[in-house]
Amino acid sequence: MAFKFVLSLGLLFIVCVPSLQAQDSSLVWQYKEIQKGDRDVALAHYNRGLFLEMGEKHEDAISHYQTALMLFPGFIEARNNLGAAYYNLGMMDDAVVELRRVIQAMPTHKAARYNLASTYFTQGRFKNAIHEYKAVLDTMPDSYDAQYYLGICYNQIGEFKLAVRTFETLLHEQQDNPDVSYQLATNLFAMRQMARALEFYERTLSMDPNYKYSTEIHTMIEAIHERGLARK
Repeated sequence: MAFKFVLSLGLLFIVCVPSLQAQDSSLVWQYKEIQKGDRDVALAHYNRGLFLEMGEKHEDAISHYQTALMLFPGFIEARNNLGAAYYNLGMMDDAVVELRRVIQAMPTHKAARYNLASTYFTQGRFKNAIHEYKAVLDTMPDSYDAQYYLGICYNQIGEFKLAVRTFETLLHEQQDNPDVSYQLATNLFAMRQMARALEFYERTLSMDPNYKYSTEIHTMIEAIHERGLARK
């Protein structure tokens, strides 16, 4: 399952770090104390890395982010993007290291939290991903992606009741979203709540008759009817 990582974009073609105002005082102090020449070179490497990353030239981007961080180790946005570049190259362990360093320095960094959760998800470390998705939702309670993948994580560890609760909440906000309806039906089926599972399988098809899992849905609906499970 592919994730679109959240890159830090605030420094593109500018020579200041507005995001540092939100970081702790030690990082702001560190930024002010580095030599102006080093600061400008670090920003230039960051901007070049961002340009390359947006062009999917991840290896080249990594080199520039690393140079920026050698000059300015407290450069939070460069480290977040370095983690994203590692992820895009399949270097998951390296991505985790960098993203955790961002969060250790700035626990409220929303992009790094989401990126770390997505990395854990891709690694199959669903309990770790749950912790990070919850942290994202603490600061961005309306994040669709965080809620959706939190529900998937609950499903993957067999916490179907929590998955159902998550997708019910999300469906209330996304009433015409077939993906959410399908996930809700799937978890209800896992809990053997067949009547409700049938309701949401049918609702998914009513939203999109050509839904990507329509063949599977028709098979599930037929099985429920054939076995008389909808009455249970």
